[in-house]
Amino acid sequence: MENSQKLSPTELKTMQILWDKGALPAKEVSLEAAARYGWNKNTTYTILKHLVEKGHVQREEPGFLCRPLTGRQQIQRSETRGLIDRLFEGSPVSFFSAFFENEDLSPEQLEEIRKLIDNH
Repeated sequence: MENSQKLSPTELKTMQILWDKGALPAKEVSLEAAARYGWNKNTTYTILKHLVEKGHVQREEPGFLCRPLTGRQQIQRSETRGLIDRLFEGSPVSFFSAFFENEDLSPEQLEEIRKLIDNH
């Protein structure tokens, strides 16, 4: 399912649980959210409800099984494009310029980036 609705920070954290763990009953999502973020059960259930309404999560019975419908890479691409559009007037060159100016990258990381560019 293609869904372009932006995720809030709390929705993104909830999706990260589902991406990391796979389909889980809502109760287990809430236990993981409590362990990771200190959230209570009602907070997690409310966020899951919003994710279902937005089409990012499918709810299945029995046990309110929650399955992610939107993949991590799909959200990363959408969020990255949105960031570049909002903060860098749509310019990937400006984005990378700011990124490299503000990051202290190891030689290994720079080599990985060079390989990505060469392969692109």
